[in-house]
Amino acid sequence: MKHDILWYRLASTQLEQTLEDISPVKKNIISTDDLLEVCQLIAKIIDTYSNFTMSHSIKVAKISRFIAEKMELPLESQKQIQIAGYLHDIGKLYIPIHILEKKGRLTASEYSLMRIHSYKTDEMLSQIEPLRNIKHWAANHHERLDGSGYPRGLVAYKLDLPSKILAIADVFTAMAEDRPYRKGMKPERILDIIDEEVQNNRLEKVVFDVLKSNIKSAYSIINNV
Repeated sequence: MKHDILWYRLASTQLEQTLEDISPVKKNIISTDDLLEVCQLIAKIIDTYSNFTMSHSIKVAKISRFIAEKMELPLESQKQIQIAGYLHDIGKLYIPIHILEKKGRLTASEYSLMRIHSYKTDEMLSQIEPLRNIKHWAANHHERLDGSGYPRGLVAYKLDLPSKILAIADVFTAMAEDRPYRKGMKPERILDIIDEEVQNNRLEKVVFDVLKSNIKSAYSIINNV
């Protein structure tokens, strides 16, 4: 618990200064490219919180941008999706480290606490004017098309394409990474699991097809971050 409190105070201080850099009170409007750099710094702060999520936000951002590029979305949208990837787990700063790094299955109460991080992501990003248009992309990464996700249980028609890209990028990245309870999975196994989620109307098929068609490149991105 002491580790959590001390780390959060340190991270909060850094975040406050970083977020101040992109605050709407600044006279100059920050460009998307500058925002990318600032948010990459924030992602590094987030990922430092747990050894088992080291570089996770960076990877999700890169995979999200990669998928967006392959889908030929406008360049500005690609950059914004990458920013959402950098910030999608900022709410995890509120989750105790012993839960994030637990090797066994989470208890019901621990899982309920873990789910709060998506809501906290939305709450934190809502305070920053330049991020308000993309905050829901970051916060929606655990939402599912059938309404079984969280934090709001949104269904397919309420989820836009960037949210669907972030959801698959997060799942893909998480399964490819080593975690306290398992080693990172091989790409073939990851595709099988995501395909099942697609068949069960939980993840977007169009996004999955793009990932599947470019799986070698995507897996290489994960391994080279």
